[in-house]
Amino acid sequence: MVIVHAVRRIILTDGGPPRATIDLLEAMRRRGHETRLLCSMPRDVPATWLAGMGPRITTFPTRGGAWGLAMPAAKRRIRAAIEGADIVHLQVPWDPLNYQIARIARSVGVPYCVSLRGTLDTWVLAKKQVK
Repeated sequence: MVIVHAVRRIILTDGGPPRATIDLLEAMRRRGHETRLLCSMPRDVPATWLAGMGPRITTFPTRGGAWGLAMPAAKRRIRAAIEGADIVHLQVPWDPLNYQIARIARSVGVPYCVSLRGTLDTWVLAKKQVK
């Protein structure tokens, strides 16, 4: 099975989603699945992965700061990483980048799922009216 995990940032001080993404990718890879990572900021990706001993990592730039969207060239990179996959696993429903990635996955016929990772807790929802 080919599994693509998409998360904006692998920065461990961000908490649960980056840590969960690293752990899930590693566990799935050890079980024999092909794993891929889509990430715009891979600061805390394990060094062994960067040396080619881990999931295939596709990085891409975004525009407009921390919540920016992928640029047209980045969308092509995202599409190439998703094509041929069995599923895309998106982290955190509030990230606008996930809507772009989901749209690309649908366009190439790859299903996706979204992990909530506590984002629907009452404390989190009380912090921003948009949510």
